[in-house]
Amino acid sequence: MVTSKRIVSLGIKLTEAQKQQVAGVDPRVEVQDLTELLRGERRAIERGEPVPDLQALNERLGRTEVLFTIQTPRELPTRAPRLRWVHFFWTGIERLLTPELAASDIQVTHGGGVTSRALAEYALCAILMHLKRIPTLAAMKARKEWPRRELQLDEASGKTVAILGLGSIGREVAALCKALGMRVLATRRHTSTRQEDADGVDVLYPSSQLTDMLREADFLVLAAPLTRETKGLIGKRELLALRKGAYIVNVARGEIVDEEALIDLLQEGHLSGAALDVFQREPLPPESPLWEMPNVLITPHAAAAVGHEVDRGVELFCNNLRRFLRREPFLNVVDKSAGY
Repeated sequence: MVTSKRIVSLGIKLTEAQKQQVAGVDPRVEVQDLTELLRGERRAIERGEPVPDLQALNERLGRTEVLFTIQTPRELPTRAPRLRWVHFFWTGIERLLTPELAASDIQVTHGGGVTSRALAEYALCAILMHLKRIPTLAAMKARKEWPRRELQLDEASGKTVAILGLGSIGREVAALCKALGMRVLATRRHTSTRQEDADGVDVLYPSSQLTDMLREADFLVLAAPLTRETKGLIGKRELLALRKGAYIVNVARGEIVDEEALIDLLQEGHLSGAALDVFQREPLPPESPLWEMPNVLITPHAAAAVGHEVDRGVELFCNNLRRFLRREPFLNVVDKSAGY
């Protein structure tokens, strides 16, 4: 009996072992790697040059039924008429969910949960570094100072952390902070669904009561997706609503925060510091005042880079691929109208 092949295309660089893992999901699966072809197209478009191997790329896209990727080919629905499902490796897909893809009937899923623990641990690390004054201690060590009696450290227990966005990352942050005895507040778009996802959260606020939550916070962790609603959501008014001396951790997207207002309130002392893994412009321009602030931790959008995130992403994709072949519901379905 001849079984038709199900063509799975890759727009993400995988090892041969990972490709075999995808192909091994089912004998019907045929894997084709489009990574270099897609990179070549993107570079050519950026340079205003003719796209190399365009015919080969279009031919392979035309055969594609499933796409596992970190990039979105231009005019994807038109060039891939057999495409039924796209799985994005990343959780944040605001730049990948093109208007054409959003308007199509192609199903879209994302890699939610793959890097959530790593990002939550980064947030907790930043909170503890601030409370234990690790930057100050490191500077004292460099100067060979020993001012033990003058040094005042703090502890997490009893402090209040507010989490913007109670998705997979926010829930991990909540669990870690709760384990240290912190009071956990959170806000998310919908507060009336899946209440079990809010386990460990002391107070869950609707988005309309964001300011009320901020007034209670010693720490604010940003873990929300970038959407029309969240872009610029944390402006000067919201930052001023935070308790004086509050500390901000951003593992979401830089565009969620008014960066100029953040800099102003750090300089004025209303905010005691920040840990920033994401910025409005990346790389962060060398002229940004953030570079010179000793109370600001800067990391190059690398909080999720733990070395095995691709293995986890492939495992999630293979799980969903089995569901696709069995016509079962997907994990991590994207609400294309909401953008996440």
